[in-house]
Amino acid sequence: MTIISSHDSFAPTQDTSHLSAHRRAAINWLKRAQDKTDNDGVGYGYYLRGNPLRRHGLGWRPSYVETSGYIIETFYEEGVREGDRDAASRAERIGRWLLSRQNTDGSFSNLEVGGERGLVFDTGQVLFGLVKCYEETNDPLFKTAAKRAARWLAGCLDTDGVWRKNTHKNIIHIYNVRAAWAMLEYCKLCPDEIVKTAARQNLHWAAGQQNSLGLFAHCSFDEGTAPFTHTIAYTVRGLFEGGQLLDDEYLISAARKAAESVSEYVEDNGFLPGRIGEGGTPDMRFCCLTGNAQMAIIWLKMGRLYNAPQIFNAGTRALDYVLETQNITTRNKNIQGAVKGSMPVCGRYTPLAYPNWAAKFLIDAIAELQKGELASNPECVQERTNPASFQRQKLMSCTFDAATEAGVVGWARSALNKGGSARGYISTVNVAILMMMRRDKRLRTFVKNAALTVADGQPIIWLSQSLNRPLPERVTGVALAHSLAELCARDGKTLYLLGATDDVLRGTEQALKRAYPDIRIAGRRNGYFSQDEAAQVAKDIKDSGANMLFVAMGVPRQDYFLARHWENLNVTVAIGVGGSFDVISGQVKRAPVWMQKTGLEWL
Repeated sequence: MTIISSHDSFAPTQDTSHLSAHRRAAINWLKRAQDKTDNDGVGYGYYLRGNPLRRHGLGWRPSYVETSGYIIETFYEEGVREGDRDAASRAERIGRWLLSRQNTDGSFSNLEVGGERGLVFDTGQVLFGLVKCYEETNDPLFKTAAKRAARWLAGCLDTDGVWRKNTHKNIIHIYNVRAAWAMLEYCKLCPDEIVKTAARQNLHWAAGQQNSLGLFAHCSFDEGTAPFTHTIAYTVRGLFEGGQLLDDEYLISAARKAAESVSEYVEDNGFLPGRIGEGGTPDMRFCCLTGNAQMAIIWLKMGRLYNAPQIFNAGTRALDYVLETQNITTRNKNIQGAVKGSMPVCGRYTPLAYPNWAAKFLIDAIAELQKGELASNPECVQERTNPASFQRQKLMSCTFDAATEAGVVGWARSALNKGGSARGYISTVNVAILMMMRRDKRLRTFVKNAALTVADGQPIIWLSQSLNRPLPERVTGVALAHSLAELCARDGKTLYLLGATDDVLRGTEQALKRAYPDIRIAGRRNGYFSQDEAAQVAKDIKDSGANMLFVAMGVPRQDYFLARHWENLNVTVAIGVGGSFDVISGQVKRAPVWMQKTGLEWL
């Protein structure tokens, strides 16, 4: 999608039917998330992993009080915008269910993480829904509940404007300004100086936590960790909306400074690093998709309000990236129209899951864009592009591409779409392979001719950092196998599996089909064939019409096969994945997550 922007006009100039299709798919998925619960709340979402500590298995999760609160607004807006009476009816049903969940002190709890005590953030998000329900129904029950929630929030605030009690993990969170914004929305409908004063205090304290980079302290879920763009966006939006309701330029300026700072991290294809540290260091290994959608809302609103095409274009790119990841054609209704927590799906924010709030913010971002795209102006055209090249770093006998896992997947998508001269294979190199390359000329030539060469080993990352030629992250074959298989499933491309034993191959195919129901396996062949049979194996792969090939025969045999038969395989993208089939099929267990994260998996 290309959005053309202008300094002067914000009227829609393009066919936006594709946006409506994506919005409608997300709305329908949110409705399914509500229908899958045993009450009128909206479930956390659909999870590809279980949580034995909380007795949740793979699949749909129970209702989530916090996000059900602000989903009310989205459902009601859909009812107004599209005449969707069902959505409006569902919004009221959520509201009446939330009335039954309010504590006697006016607060709302999250039994999953905070027990029965009321939580500031959760109460603030429900307050949005209660205010909207009162506005739409004029039912005094909602007004009374909203007042009790707003007064409870005001009462919890310390005299310096900080919420220290009743917070997530009992620590200070600047993103609670989103609750302050909700309090001001309540005051707009039901004037209350106590509530308004408390909200202003918190917002001013938060603005004072901004550093010279435009970023904020106390912005993460945990102390000492870089915040996700999800919580950064909560903070920026709370300050911006609160500042507008108070007509307070101090707050608005802080929000604009933060928004402009974060916009500098948006890549041409809309990728936004999943985390950005207080000191400005980004985590490029994944994208927090809900953060992308939330920041898109902010940038689109600010771009239009302040006649700022550059900021508006940051919003269109960020939104475009999320749209690329949303599957609206799959037959799997559990995920049709949903939005993953992270891209890739196993990224660090809500991994292997489709959370309801990601879909909610995508809907809101699309609605914000549909209020008026920017008209044409040649100076401000912002084309959407896919990653096609990366900076290269030479380490020992190998030249590596400074690519993240998400970047590799972006390159593969571009190659699959273009075909022809864009075809190429991916080489993953670890320390053992580096040592082999010193004495194996064939292997060196194979790696040199790869379309992308990435570091599959933490020691290589450490080496690159010590030489001041840093590579962004370790990119493993097994992680790429999952991400590329998901890409094939989402984009309707076919995959061929070559290598391992017949039993492992069957287990790998079954595991991939469970994880990605729409995946199409063009064929499979075990890796036990002679040199004389190799040409026929290559022909079988070509005849299968596969778009992508995974070769799991170990180094250097898989590399020799690809090098010798590359021109005859006719696949667009190939990768040697070593022993990944054993891991995917469940025959071999991967090292614990803590070892992966600390770079000790090689042990």
